[in-house]
Amino acid sequence: MKLLFISQNEAPFRMKWMDELAKYMDVKIYHLNEYEENISNEYISYHTYRAQTEDISTSIFKKKLYDYKKILKEDYDVLLLDGYGFFAQQLLIIFLKIIKKKYGLSIDGGFIPKKENILKKKIKTFFIKGATFYLSTSQDTDSYLNYYGVNKNIIYRHYFSNVSDNDIENSPLSLEEKLKIRTDLGIENVFTLISVGQLIYRKGFDCLVEAIKGIHGEFQLFIIGSGNNSHLKDMMIKNKHIHHIEFISRDQLDQYYKASDVFILPTREDVWGLVVGEAMAKGLPIIATNKCLAAKAMIENGMNGYIVCPENIDEMMNAIIKVMNVDLNNMGAKSIETIKKYSLEYSAKCDYMLFKELKNNELL
Repeated sequence: MKLLFISQNEAPFRMKWMDELAKYMDVKIYHLNEYEENISNEYISYHTYRAQTEDISTSIFKKKLYDYKKILKEDYDVLLLDGYGFFAQQLLIIFLKIIKKKYGLSIDGGFIPKKENILKKKIKTFFIKGATFYLSTSQDTDSYLNYYGVNKNIIYRHYFSNVSDNDIENSPLSLEEKLKIRTDLGIENVFTLISVGQLIYRKGFDCLVEAIKGIHGEFQLFIIGSGNNSHLKDMMIKNKHIHHIEFISRDQLDQYYKASDVFILPTREDVWGLVVGEAMAKGLPIIATNKCLAAKAMIENGMNGYIVCPENIDEMMNAIIKVMNVDLNNMGAKSIETIKKYSLEYSAKCDYMLFKELKNNELL
């Protein structure tokens, strides 16, 4: 079988997924080589070793577009589009609808808006509805697709993460193992919280900084991520428990995960949240808001973490206090058990079996 995957760029978590799929089928990736501003060189350093990639971008009035003729002439069994939200992809969807070509949409997540202009909803419905099948990451994403007119019978689960089997610990680290890593990192051997993400308003770090003001005893919080939020940086500097690290490599980040006891994501909104899976792979309990779809999909309240409401300082503080007084080993083991189903290997195998079934049923 041949898969043609159309993406905006070579985001490493997508490319690793495609490499895993390429164990089972021929995979070709067409992209625009278009990234957000200030993206790090390390982020784009991953290169596929099984899947083929090609930048097929052209430019019209400084707007990047695909070489649409090249896509439409390509021979494939499965055509999968990575989302629908950028102009070049929307134009491709229009072309595919005009010539009645079958395609699938991979959707990371989405939130049903509380209020939405009728015209805006119709436009979004046009671009979302009409695919032959959908890869959806969670029940919330299913509901989002339903809201925009997608039949539930053509929505299939995609186990979305960026961790491989080799990234997942066999069991939570012992206190002795954590002590050694903390010593190597030069950090204190006290209860350790970690949070990872850009220092932007949406991530909710200001709420986390406020929440830990109510925590007593010996502990430390590492906030790892870059950004120009000077107010947040001032808030962090004034709290002796907080250590901010601007940027570290993925290998270094893994060491900080291992050195930590609990992962916290205080986000105001994340359509998924790959860092949740990264932390779970290292055997950490998770505290996250109900505006993080990864947490809602993978966290069982009280079993491997706690789900709180965004911007609810007291609820977040109480969740931290709870997790400081429970058996972290049991919660961490549950995190590891859960994330195994979301490994790149397991996810790719499930996707391949789906594509095979759809082709056998002549739905591609």
